[in-house]
Amino acid sequence: MVVKILSFGVLNGLLPAEITIQDEEIDLDSFQELLKVNCPSIVKHNFSVAVNHAIVNQNVTLKNGDVIALMPPFSGG
Repeated sequence: MVVKILSFGVLNGLLPAEITIQDEEIDLDSFQELLKVNCPSIVKHNFSVAVNHAIVNQNVTLKNGDVIALMPPFSGG
């Protein structure tokens, strides 16, 4: 299974654009743990997660071709 990763702000450049997962099925929690193992520099950052352009606050099952966006807290004025 292949998923695309979009990263923004301080996370941009810390993660690959795509990741291939050996499992046929994986949930979002397991995916985030996989990222932390393979990209340990993201551990110190807080971020929200969107799957296919919708912010998720719960564990969901990922599918081949899903787009996962990792977004740090936004600020502005």
